[in-house]
Amino acid sequence: MQEIGGFDRLKDYLAEDFVMGKFAADAGWKVSLSSYVVEQRIGSESLAANAAHRLRWARSTRRSRPAGYMGQLFTNPLPLAALLVLVRPEWWPVLAATVVNRALAAQATADAILNCTQRWWLIPVCAAALQAQTDEAACRRFNDTQQAKEAARCYEKLAQSAGTDSELAHRALLGAARNRNWSGDAAASARAYAAYVREAAWDRTATLEYIHRSKTAALITA
Repeated sequence: MQEIGGFDRLKDYLAEDFVMGKFAADAGWKVSLSSYVVEQRIGSESLAANAAHRLRWARSTRRSRPAGYMGQLFTNPLPLAALLVLVRPEWWPVLAATVVNRALAAQATADAILNCTQRWWLIPVCAAALQAQTDEAACRRFNDTQQAKEAARCYEKLAQSAGTDSELAHRALLGAARNRNWSGDAAASARAYAAYVREAAWDRTATLEYIHRSKTAALITA
């Protein structure tokens, strides 16, 4: 890092990771693509926030390597193929071929560079998990905006749809308990915490919250 000017040299660049590699290559160092996969979670960002994030990535690519940016028309042709089918539906075979080609490219990259075998059969499982995350984010938004009735219905539905996913069921129970808590129904909150603690006795924070709510409910009842 000192040979290429240190981190201070990178502070004014939008795509500092790219220029770090470029400066290293210009200094005679070899730049290699790691075979380790870094897990990234988008989280519960809104569509607008997520779009803004991806726009920043696109701008950093365009400014760093303009010619390579134009090459994305070939490496990521799905948006253009989808747009074509919207305008000319009879051209749907082009979209189908594009999807297959993109999948083959992903497989080749995974095998040759990441040494990782793609498990396509997991796509439906991942889609179901993504839907669960979306539903949970909606429940949290109801809680954050203090919409008690909507949050209660949302968490109840989330708990019912959890199925064998015990972690999701636990989070749904805890969310429902905290919803009852801030909405001011101490007795209902204590009962909701009790239901959660029975299922997740390992959660010490929730256990303390349950004890507090139980005492509050007892004082109100007395």
